[in-house]
Amino acid sequence: MANALTVIRMFCSVFLLFSRPFSAEFWGLYVVCGFSDVADGYVARKTKTESKAGALLDSIADVVFTIVIFVKMIAAVVIPKWVWLWIGGIAALRFGSYVIGYFKYRTFSSLHTLANKSSGFLLFCFPVLYVLLGVNRTAVLICMVSAVAAVEEFLIIIRGKTLDRDCRGIWRM
Repeated sequence: MANALTVIRMFCSVFLLFSRPFSAEFWGLYVVCGFSDVADGYVARKTKTESKAGALLDSIADVVFTIVIFVKMIAAVVIPKWVWLWIGGIAALRFGSYVIGYFKYRTFSSLHTLANKSSGFLLFCFPVLYVLLGVNRTAVLICMVSAVAAVEEFLIIIRGKTLDRDCRGIWRM
């Protein structure tokens, strides 16, 4: 059941690509993605069906959703150059972390740290924050949290002896 919710998030994320930004259809799919992201982990814990495959599927669904929202917002929002540079730095650090993690652990190594969850939540909230705060304040908030999360994940991947996707943070290794 939990994995089915994760797969629903992946499909809804893809359908978001075909919706008009900020339309009723966009917001409906967006809310389903957010609900399924919260619900899949809750259901897995409550039904005691947590698994490494489920955690990996959740990470992949998170990446798919993030990329789709990124693509949709690029078309709908004028993003300043300094924000692009900051996003590029975060993306490069994350990519480096994933490459190192792949060679070290022989699998995709995205972690469910508290910082990554906070970053993911803020990314999820981007359209709402953009409407409320504008692009500059929203970008600073999200990029600051995302940069901290990316650095933390990089350090955990470098320092870790084994891959623990559910590591809460660098201080809890």
